[in-house]
Amino acid sequence: MIKVLMTAIVISGALTVYFALSQSEPVIEIGTFSVLLLTLVAILIYVRDTHRIADVTHSRWMKDSVLSATYGLQVRSKSDFPRGRTMFKISNQSSLLIRVKVVCKFRVYGEEVHLNVEYDGTKTWLVYPLQASIGWFEIEMLCGRKGKTVDQMAAERTDDNRSHQLQMDLTVHFRDELGNKRSLPTRNYFFDFADWSWIPALTLQDGWDVANT
Repeated sequence: MIKVLMTAIVISGALTVYFALSQSEPVIEIGTFSVLLLTLVAILIYVRDTHRIADVTHSRWMKDSVLSATYGLQVRSKSDFPRGRTMFKISNQSSLLIRVKVVCKFRVYGEEVHLNVEYDGTKTWLVYPLQASIGWFEIEMLCGRKGKTVDQMAAERTDDNRSHQLQMDLTVHFRDELGNKRSLPTRNYFFDFADWSWIPALTLQDGWDVANT
């Protein structure tokens, strides 16, 4: 639309100047012509720059809606919640409604276990502008899927198996009411029954050989 407008301005200005100068008796003088030409150039620059600024502002506003969305994990104290209550918080710092899919793939000793529809990507979380949505689940529920209790897992915990007892691959997908999307890279966590916390895995084996890079 803006390109059509600028083209129309150029054509209209050119036709006006051509008509004025092509008459047997010039309709405008050189000084007036110069003023008109400069005015036309100024209008074109103004329209172009205004359009660019509007584009940048709109683009940034749309991206900020999903880029500013975050999540957080917090395990409540063992003395108050011995079943291992984990709080899952999604924050929305934008002025738009955010829809969120939370996909948690849990494993107990390497075997996948299912929690519920809030954490398998089936249901959609709604996070209103400048607010947060908070849910929770319990470690005991996950362990129980394989016939274990929190106390049993804690008793079986060693330095060698701590990162394999209970694992979670977490992926979060965001979408705002304008259709902008953002998916966070899948992150692997394990629950340490001694530290009583979810710990993110910081390294992996992916076959990357620096010598052959």
